Amino acid sequence: MNFDISLNRKLSFGLKIIFYVTGILLFFKTIKPFQKISIYFSLYLVSPILIFIGWIIDGIFGAILGSIFLFIFAPNESLQKVENITIYRKFGGLLGRCCDYEFTKKELLIFERKVAELNFENVDFDKVPMKIENDTLNLNFVLKEYDENGNVFAKDSIIKLNVK
Repeated sequence: MNFDISLNRKLSFGLKIIFYVTGILLFFKTIKPFQKISIYFSLYLVSPILIFIGWIIDGIFGAILGSIFLFIFAPNESLQKVENITIYRKFGGLLGRCCDYEFTKKELLIFERKVAELNFENVDFDKVPMKIENDTLNLNFVLKEYDENGNVFAKDSIIKLNVK
């Protein structure tokens, strides 16, 4: 059984925004009279400016800075919801790999439990029929495989995830 429990994604994103805005406000509060802690709080104000400059320069430095900043604040994209199971596309940064998906189950009011983490390429979850039977989530979709000559073979696949 998986015990990976976290806060609800929307609540967690809201708390991150509140902490960030609080850091900016504390910078302006501690700048006069100058205190050493204001150097720390200045990072909250300067980091978006540095990331924007790195993005304009369009190099690896900007991508690394952007990944660090966005990894902290970027919410995972919610793709589909089936009863109390939600599928999220994980954010891997600007240099991260593609197509990581996380399946979570709603627990109590503000918590989510990770049921599974899978990696698929070119899957449109809006077109994937899903249903829950006997605490099992059934995903029914077509996977593409390639041979050594580059020929594509489509396979009808069923993945069953235990969501107890």
